[in-house]
Amino acid sequence: MRRLIPFLLLATLAQPSAAIDLVEAHRAALQHDADFAADVSASEVGREYLAQSRASLLPRVNITGQATRRDIEVRTSGQFSSLLNSDSSGNVYGYGVSVTQPLYRPDLKADARNLSAQGEIAALAFRAAQQELILRVSQAYFTVLLAQDSLAFSKAQKGAVAEQLAAAKERFDAGRARVTDVAEAQANFDALVATEIAAQSELEIARARFVELTGREGEDPDPLPAATMSAQSEAVQAWRDRAGAESLEIRIRDLEVAIAESQVGRTRLAGRPSLDAVAKFDDQRQQGDLNPLAYPDRSEGMSVGVQFSMPVFAGGALQSRYRQAVAQRNQAQQQLEATRRDVDVSVRETYTQVTSGALRVAALEQGLVSAQTSLAAGELGREVGNRTNLDVLTLQQRVFDVKRDLADARYSYLLAKLKLAAVAGELSEADLAAL
Repeated sequence: MRRLIPFLLLATLAQPSAAIDLVEAHRAALQHDADFAADVSASEVGREYLAQSRASLLPRVNITGQATRRDIEVRTSGQFSSLLNSDSSGNVYGYGVSVTQPLYRPDLKADARNLSAQGEIAALAFRAAQQELILRVSQAYFTVLLAQDSLAFSKAQKGAVAEQLAAAKERFDAGRARVTDVAEAQANFDALVATEIAAQSELEIARARFVELTGREGEDPDPLPAATMSAQSEAVQAWRDRAGAESLEIRIRDLEVAIAESQVGRTRLAGRPSLDAVAKFDDQRQQGDLNPLAYPDRSEGMSVGVQFSMPVFAGGALQSRYRQAVAQRNQAQQQLEATRRDVDVSVRETYTQVTSGALRVAALEQGLVSAQTSLAAGELGREVGNRTNLDVLTLQQRVFDVKRDLADARYSYLLAKLKLAAVAGELSEADLAAL
């Protein structure tokens, strides 16, 4: 009885709870998960790149103003000093408005393209974050279900061994069994108590991670309905082609290469002239006794023209930036090729996990039937005396081991299907609903 105390304490931690299905768990994680909340903010940052891209080529309006106190003292020498010497003071006020419209600015056009591409990258990165959240929720969901199954199997196996132990004691008392049968049953029972405690602990840990992700305290995942495990109907080449065209990672790398190419063009054109249309309006006035020739009581001016600018020498910085941009473009191209290869390998690997997972589930289902048949034969053999209690316990252990492996294979198969859709850039909440 003393050995059961730790298990009883752990069992009190796991009380029956309400159920939450996979789609609801995903929607709860959308609202609760802190990592995804950061991804949402990052997507909002990315949307501003698009606004900045549109703004970079639009007119720019600036307003300037001034308020200055002037105290002027003029002293000269010579025969006209009496006429030229003067003291004056006053306040000078003024403001100006200027409008600048880029006419020929290749640098600004390149910046606009880059900002637009960065906005697209942010949108794709957010889509990838959405898929990653679906996978994390599914992983946590299946982990809790598997832990529940493992605990249920442990309890059922312990109950069966407890019956075996009671039967062995009865047979021993009646003189129809050896003391070793009782000892073996007792040893198995004690080992299963420890296994059940470990299974209970794993379930509590899985629940804690699930709650951290979804925020749904006291709600366990709803068991999934039985699903048909089948290999992929599409050939692996079809998945490879789709992933090559739609993979979010590849599309992001493509945009990074486009940005790098644009930057090469920008630095190549950095030594060319730029042309802006500029319109200005100035209004200035003074209060005081300042010289009206230098500071009129009020003056207004307006100008409209074209402003030309061309860098002549920058100490070699322009050439250095061009070489740097070319190197960065080459780096981006190599990273794109590496990502293409990684995605292709991921498709093959995940596709194999799905197809082999379906076959593994079918094999384990058949193995469970065989193990149960073998156990029934072993129990009958023990009754007629050609099988020992240890043989039956071993066969019983095999049945529960196959059950655990089968549950794990089913969840692994479902998760592999979701991962395959994610690699191809197609994973969505509809895939969860389909489960």
